[in-house]
Amino acid sequence: MSYQHPPIPLMRVSICEPVILAARSIGTPVDKLLRRYRLPTMMLEDPGMLIPEIPCWHFIEAIGELEGEPLFGLKAATEIALADTLSLSPLVQGCASLKLLLERMCTVAYTQSNVSHMSLKEDGDIVWFRESAIHSSMARPQAEQYTLAGMIQLVQLAAGADWYPEETHFSVDFDRHIINTEFFGTGKVLFSQPYIAIAIPKRLLPLPVNLIESGSDNVILSSSGNSLSDDLKHSLNPYLGNRKLTQNFISEIVGMSFRTVQRKLSINGETYSDVLDQLRFEKARDLLIEDDAKLLDITFQLGYENSSTFSRAFRRWSGVTPREYRNLFRQ
Repeated sequence: MSYQHPPIPLMRVSICEPVILAARSIGTPVDKLLRRYRLPTMMLEDPGMLIPEIPCWHFIEAIGELEGEPLFGLKAATEIALADTLSLSPLVQGCASLKLLLERMCTVAYTQSNVSHMSLKEDGDIVWFRESAIHSSMARPQAEQYTLAGMIQLVQLAAGADWYPEETHFSVDFDRHIINTEFFGTGKVLFSQPYIAIAIPKRLLPLPVNLIESGSDNVILSSSGNSLSDDLKHSLNPYLGNRKLTQNFISEIVGMSFRTVQRKLSINGETYSDVLDQLRFEKARDLLIEDDAKLLDITFQLGYENSSTFSRAFRRWSGVTPREYRNLFRQ
């Protein structure tokens, strides 16, 4: 019987793309903040890549505080609409009505964040479009602004740009800046709620949706429902070769102590060293097969200090040296 672990929060890079673009537009030292919160500075080069979500929450909150922008989350949402992000756009195509669009969004939300859960709940003449996350105890006013703005934008694809919810729910405490903004229209805005949510009149659900067709391939969060070791490999992948993977660093990006990680892995007979070896082996195979990079370059990309150490490790994993493996594959 496999051990069912709480997932390590992971998200698609493209969901964070509007945040980075908005931050750069106001002169924020983005790369410096990315390094501070243990996020890869070049992550926009791979929009479908999975990254740890907890540092992203800290990142967006830090931008708002640094720039004195209490509504930065709303500003970020205007850079690229939620439905237009590279990893989500192909997943919501082909929805003929608002109802189908929202139902599809509820179905695919986990492919963008493995701790996100979106749902629709009928309540008389309205439907609540709700979002909750497993790690919801952390106060995230900027992140909630960003998410709610994206949810409203989805409805506006059918109801028009002038539509705003009759009622909007935040799970964070009261914020006068949110109350004073016109972004949420004239509807009620409530705080300290169990979910973040917007109220949508049922009469809007049959309306047709205006979506720009995307030629992108679907991107699925393959770690959902998989083992802790799979989630851990996704979490570590962006940092492999870019920084030293210390125990404290690992704890920061996965949201649990290193001792807890080791304990949970041991239940399935695994260790952290095993998982790191698996990640390095998988990445080494891909680089050796698909890339003409020099072995020394691959060595550094995998976080090894010299090629002899990498060669010994690869021989232990596969029974052949990296050079022999590359030659065998090409033959």
